[in-house]
Amino acid sequence: MPFGEARVIVRVPLTIGGRPPMTGERGQVIASAVTGDYFKAMNVPLVQGRLLDGTDTAASRQVALVTQSAARQFWADANPIGSKMKFKFAGMDYEAEVVGIVGDVQHEALDRPAASEIFLPYAQSGFYGLTLVVRSTPGSPANLKTLKEQVWAGDPLQSIYNASRLEGLISKTLGSRRFNLFVLGGFALAALVLAWAGVYGVMSFSIGQRTRELGVRVALGAGRFDVMRLVLGEGLTMAGVGIAIGVLAALVLTRGLRVFLFGVTATDPMTFAAVIGSVVLIAVTACYVPLRRALRVHPAEALRFD
Repeated sequence: MPFGEARVIVRVPLTIGGRPPMTGERGQVIASAVTGDYFKAMNVPLVQGRLLDGTDTAASRQVALVTQSAARQFWADANPIGSKMKFKFAGMDYEAEVVGIVGDVQHEALDRPAASEIFLPYAQSGFYGLTLVVRSTPGSPANLKTLKEQVWAGDPLQSIYNASRLEGLISKTLGSRRFNLFVLGGFALAALVLAWAGVYGVMSFSIGQRTRELGVRVALGAGRFDVMRLVLGEGLTMAGVGIAIGVLAALVLTRGLRVFLFGVTATDPMTFAAVIGSVVLIAVTACYVPLRRALRVHPAEALRFD
């Protein structure tokens, strides 16, 4: 069972057809014995050929499936279907014919390259253990307790080493990554809030210092829209320079975050767009609030003060 606490990973040396055997880890694959419905339950796609079925019994010819990674590793650009493989599994010698190619299965972590793997029928394997995989439909009331009871209904003496949901197994592999990203995200959020506060404070103070200047401009005939466009333009120019410097620095520094990420790049454009948009919004707000307050000053008061 991928990610399972009770999984047994068996690596076997593989010999292809009449080729000389490959030595070391390069010549080894993970070997698993499964029933035909395993691939449907685990949502492993059939890429080419056929899956294992009820006709693959102990009395029939020995067959096996290979994953896409195994096909690339041992057959390169050739088609592996119809090829013969020799290997030893559970103390028995096998000479199985490849009848299909299936998608890769992750065993250790989602962000690691999938290992090469072969699957042979459980009825032909002579393996001593079994993991029961059950796929429930969305909204199904089935739970682990119910499934255990179903197993014991067939054999009350059957022991169950471990029972887990696949979501929980995958979640455990992501625990340390999620904790690191949670801590890092907390610091990042604090830095973003400080950046917002800094932008707002600087822009607000700068425009506040120009309150009387803006009042004089209005007194001398400048339209309110013209004044707003002037101030917002200057404020957004300052914010734009800061954003440009920040983006360039982020493009360099975020490379160190790649080890924490999966399914998203360290330079994810949506993330950058969201942060830039938030900073621009804060800059506009920081300009607009004190500007509106400054424009409320009566022009006569501004002239009389100067």
